[in-house]
Amino acid sequence: MALIEKSLPSHGFMKFRITIPPDTEPITAAEVKTWGKIQTSAEDALINSMITAVRKVAEDWLGRAIIEQTIEAYFSHWPENPVRLPRPPLMSVSSITTLSEEHSEVLYSFDNYFVRTDVEPGEVIIKNGCAPPINTDRYFGGYKITYMAGYGDAEDVPQEIKAGLWEWVVFALENRVITRDPPEMARPLLGGKRILKV
Repeated sequence: MALIEKSLPSHGFMKFRITIPPDTEPITAAEVKTWGKIQTSAEDALINSMITAVRKVAEDWLGRAIIEQTIEAYFSHWPENPVRLPRPPLMSVSSITTLSEEHSEVLYSFDNYFVRTDVEPGEVIIKNGCAPPINTDRYFGGYKITYMAGYGDAEDVPQEIKAGLWEWVVFALENRVITRDPPEMARPLLGGKRILKV
């Protein structure tokens, strides 16, 4: 029986993980309390923990990174050119490496590619005349791109995202639940920034 030849998916069976989470949050407890007209400080610790939890689910819903964080994207084969990276906005690419089955890494030359941060999602593009990374030692997750994503610090986050997060956290406080989707009042604020996942 002859084998049927199939093209590989353009996304390279990509998976990604956050390796260095944000060291700050896009909004503060004081801002949430002002938005929600909360007078007491009795639940400040709870508000802070809810801010982090809501920011995480908001990033999943939006398909983007809100605050600066380090992400590793893994591929089982090298994707089509350009390589579109998840969780925009892309800030910079730290490295591209191939991994062996023993997890040792070989750095792919910075001279062979350039990065576009002015598009969403951000892109890695192999230069004309350059060969893409090649890995014959590992068939699953053998390619890794390490990069920084997010708007930067809290002051760099768009105001509509901040307002949507304030609304979401207030809703979570009032109902003692963190929903996977934004509450009704937050959707108009966040919806314009939602993107399709890469």
